[in-house]
Amino acid sequence: MRTLALLVSSLCLIGCCMRGRPRIPIMAAEHPVRAKQYKILYAQSAMDLTHGASQMVDEVFVPSRRAAVFVVRDWRWSQDGNFVEEWRAVATTTTEPRSDLTGWNLITKEQNPPSAVTDIEVSPDLARYMQEYAVLTERWRAEGRRLGARLAKTLDLKLEDAKPAWEQ
Repeated sequence: MRTLALLVSSLCLIGCCMRGRPRIPIMAAEHPVRAKQYKILYAQSAMDLTHGASQMVDEVFVPSRRAAVFVVRDWRWSQDGNFVEEWRAVATTTTEPRSDLTGWNLITKEQNPPSAVTDIEVSPDLARYMQEYAVLTERWRAEGRRLGARLAKTLDLKLEDAKPAWEQ
C-alpha cells in the first residue's frame, strides 16, 4: 500500500514538472482506522485456566483488517540470568469481535457475560502492523501443525498413544 502511494505521488510529481508546473501534489492524510476494544479471558493452557493463572486482557479488533490483537504481561529469564517482565502481543485473524471470550464463572458454572465493546481509533500504521502480525501468527500456527504431523509420522507417533505424564 505504501509502495503504491509512493509510486502515485512520484508519477504526479513527474507529470507536474513535465508540464512546466513544478508543484508538489498534496497527498491526502491517512485517517485513523476504526477499531473495537473489549476484554477477553486469556490463559496459556487449561491448567492455567483452572488454577487461576488466567488474565483478563484488553483486545483490539480492527474490522477493516480482520485482525484482533491483545498484549499480555509476560515473564522470561534473560541470558544474563535476570528475571524480565515485558509485554507480548498475541494475535489472530477474525471477522468479528471476540468479546464473548470472557470465560466461565467457576461458582455458577455458566459462561460469563460478553464484555462491553468500545469504539476506538488506531493509526493506519498500527492497523497494518496488527494485520501483518495476525497473518504471520496464523501462518506460524499452520506451519507448527504441518511440522508436528510430519515429525510424528517420522517418529511413528499416534495421538491415541499420547498420555499425560502422570499416566505414564
